[in-house]
Amino acid sequence: MTDPAESISTHIDVDDEHCFMEVSVDLPATPEAVWESVATGPGYRRWFVEAEIDGRVGGALITHHGDFGASHGTIVEWEPHRRYRYLEADWMGEEQPVPPWETEIVLTPVGEDGTVTRATLRSGISAEGATWKDAILGTQEGWEGAWLNLLQFHAHFGDRHAAQALVMRAGGPDDDIVTTLGLVGAVVGEERGVSNPAPSGAGGTEQPGGELLRGTVIATTDSLSDQDATSRSVTLRTTDAVYEFGTLLMGGERTLVVRGYLYPEASRGLSAAVWESQVAEVGSAARRRWETVVDDVVAPSPGME
Repeated sequence: MTDPAESISTHIDVDDEHCFMEVSVDLPATPEAVWESVATGPGYRRWFVEAEIDGRVGGALITHHGDFGASHGTIVEWEPHRRYRYLEADWMGEEQPVPPWETEIVLTPVGEDGTVTRATLRSGISAEGATWKDAILGTQEGWEGAWLNLLQFHAHFGDRHAAQALVMRAGGPDDDIVTTLGLVGAVVGEERGVSNPAPSGAGGTEQPGGELLRGTVIATTDSLSDQDATSRSVTLRTTDAVYEFGTLLMGGERTLVVRGYLYPEASRGLSAAVWESQVAEVGSAARRRWETVVDDVVAPSPGME
């Protein structure tokens, strides 16, 4: 089976003056459909994070990253269905003088029938490139993962609406959600089950050791070590969602993460207004379920250690 990540190309453009990460993917959708995904708040929910986007020059673009807070950008170029660019001035905090972080998304039709669109993201800084190179290169895994999610949506769920569930928990020095959920050694393309770490009756399965869900592995990372900014993760696609399970070491502390991109069958055919009236509860219900699971990973129940 073809590795979905092989559809994504990455280029690093760096010298003493600038440093940019460029990531591209071809999507089975029209530019108009992809624009809805990459240039609106509800669209960002399909592949990245919860966001608010005021689509105009001078408008705000705010992305929400759970326990890591929010990022605030200002749109400086806006060409509907083609491209936009925004700047984040205080990406290191208000007290840190840094060059603005620039992000641009460009959509290009591929072929003559307009049913395939190349989405290219270019993100980095135009000044002091050598100084901030490591920070920009550190975003590569995240942007590649986001573009992989965008590909999954348009390839498998493009006629549905999206909700999100995000759970983040501080873990102990030996906690690893990938290990506890039985996902170590997962191989892209294989079917894999997510083990239930909870006692009978918890976590949504009938018995301990049962499966919480089963899906196709679409991505894995494994750089987790005692070094900072390392991680281990497995991403699976089910019939109605994409789930990422990961352990992140940052600032000397481990964080356990479950993020679900939810594409319910029941959302097909609903108007955007109707779906927006339901999306919070759909996300909350999934989040409550995974909070129970992650809490059991951090503090296993008696008899399950």
